Amino acid sequence: MKTKTCLIIAVLAIIFACKKKEDNNPEPTPTPEPTPTVPETHYIPANYNDANGILTVSNLITKTTSGSSSSVVSSQMGIAKFTLVPSNFTSMVGAGTVSVNSSVCTQYADSSYNNFNSFLMSTSNAAWQATGGVNIPAFTFTSKTPTVTTGSGDIQVNKSTGFTFDFSNITNKDSVSIKIETSFSSTITASTIEKRYLYSAGSASFSPSELSGLPTGTLNMVVKCKKYAKDTVSGKYFYFVNNTQFTQNVIVN
Repeated sequence: MKTKTCLIIAVLAIIFACKKKEDNNPEPTPTPEPTPTVPETHYIPANYNDANGILTVSNLITKTTSGSSSSVVSSQMGIAKFTLVPSNFTSMVGAGTVSVNSSVCTQYADSSYNNFNSFLMSTSNAAWQATGGVNIPAFTFTSKTPTVTTGSGDIQVNKSTGFTFDFSNITNKDSVSIKIETSFSSTITASTIEKRYLYSAGSASFSPSELSGLPTGTLNMVVKCKKYAKDTVSGKYFYFVNNTQFTQNVIVN
């Protein structure tokens, strides 16, 4: 009996030792799979024939440089309009309370909406929200706004050698157009042709002949970018158009 008891104790000791060894070596925590990078999608509408709503944000930025110093002035405008008959915006209807980035739009007598405010602040997104009307459903949608950045110094344009502007660093763009023109305060009116590009292009080039009609001195480079999106809610089609117009002075010589 004593021998049997000793045998049981020995077996239990071995089991306990093995269990303790297993607890001290737990299974390793699996490494989480990295979140895949979602490529930027690009969409340019052919028309707005099925549109029950068009919501537009215009971001106007003026950058003035003088040597290594610069200043930036910006303003934003949001416009929204809705209709029951697709694309017939001569007869508009309300969509309840409409806001962009929590800034409420003003509704006018023709049922259009407008918001002139610094509602975008430093964000490149515009978050629209409508509480909905009798025939327009409630919806929320965040659309992206193109952002343009340039260096801190003056931009030099040499008429004899041509000029190239690299816009590959412009984000959230479906299309880009660029031109160089005299400033509003100039007594001379002159401009290059406005060159238009798809998102896939990386730069705009102006040849000496295209710059030849410009006077020398301080002029403006105007960069216009557009980003489009479309959303469907309860059988209604809504288009979102985000514009950024970036103006910077350039030195033409």
